[in-house]
Amino acid sequence: MSKLSIIIPCYYNEGNISVTGKELIKNEQLFPKKTDFEYIFVDDGSKDKTFDELVKFQSKYTAKVKVIKLAKKELI
Repeated sequence: MSKLSIIIPCYYNEGNISVTGKELIKNEQLFPKKTDFEYIFVDDGSKDKTFDELVKFQSKYTAKVKVIKLAKKELI
């Protein structure tokens, strides 16, 4: 079985998450049936509801969706 990991950076994309997620899942049928998919969404410090939308999407596809929220560190 092949595994395909797709990393998707997100920044102020709350309105696009559901659309993008649906299209990613839909496109899986274009690959060989034995392909295992992993989607890694990275919220790069968005101040809108991008992270909340990512968590909602992840709850629908827990086995294949991971969400990472980056935290900005300030240098002194």
